[in-house]
Order: sequence, then C-alpha cells, then structure tokens
Amino acid sequence: MLNLNEGIQYGYDIKYMYKKKLYTFPANEKIYCISVFAGGRSAPKFRNAHIYASKYGGNPNEWYKVKGFAWVNNHIVEIHWVEHKKLGRYRGKIKRVLCKESYQYKRLLSFLLYK
Repeated sequence: MLNLNEGIQYGYDIKYMYKKKLYTFPANEKIYCISVFAGGRSAPKFRNAHIYASKYGGNPNEWYKVKGFAWVNNHIVEIHWVEHKKLGRYRGKIKRVLCKESYQYKRLLSFLLYK
C-alpha cells in the first residue's frame, strides 16, 4: 500500500514533452504528495477498473488511479498512474508540468526541494 509520508519510486522511465523538448522522468526519482483520486474506497468510481482487472488480474475494486508530484529536470511535474496493491503500477504518464507562476508550483516547490 502507499506510504504517503515518504516518497515512492514509479519504477519505470516516463518520457514527456515540454516546450517542444523531450524529457525523461527517471525510474529512481521520488514522487511526493501522493493521493488516490478514483477507485478503491474513494468517492469517485474508477470506470476502467474492469479493463485492468481482465488484462493484469485482480478484482476491479482493488484497482485505483493515483497522482503525485515530483521535482525533475528543474520542473515540477504531476504524474498519474494506475495501481493495484499487489500487482504494481501501470500506465504512468506526466499529466502536466506546473508553470512557475502558478500558486500550486510555489506551494510545492519548498516541499519538494527539501525532501
């Protein structure tokens, strides 16, 4: 299960584009501020859980969508993935790169840099 106080590692490299340049999120980089936003026991239902259950196994109720933030390549990135507590993490992608002028960037910057 997720330990929300310590950073986790996604385990695979993730490539993403930002300002017409290709970057790589390394597999060993830590992800912080982790939260489940669909599936499991959270309020919104994970609509595609049955697809992951049929493809990778497990019960559809045990699949959930997770997001977290990481400091990489002088950017703060928001990462989304699908996870099962026993089967692992799948379909990781960089959902967005936070703009340096945004409130969320300023709020997360000190937390991520001093972890």
